[in-house]
Amino acid sequence: MAQRFMLADDTLVAKVDSLMEVAETVKAKLIKMENKKSSPNNKYLTRQETADYLRCSLSSLHRMVNNGILPCRKVGRKSLFLLSDVEKVVQTLNV
Repeated sequence: MAQRFMLADDTLVAKVDSLMEVAETVKAKLIKMENKKSSPNNKYLTRQETADYLRCSLSSLHRMVNNGILPCRKVGRKSLFLLSDVEKVVQTLNV
């Protein structure tokens, strides 16, 4: 995909080369982000799903959030929990 153009000005050639480097860096970062997105631990759970996963009541879940044990993300009026955060809580509570 690397194409060479006939350029007369050396500064223009340097600028094009620097832009190509930036484009490759951006491409690598986008690929890395896409791989991160496809991770199964980036799934969000609702309050009920999280309570079912932890086998606790909604009030116990609320207490865990208020005590800072389990991080919660609000999206509008919904409370969402990252599956990886829930799994970390399970690991710490089981020890």
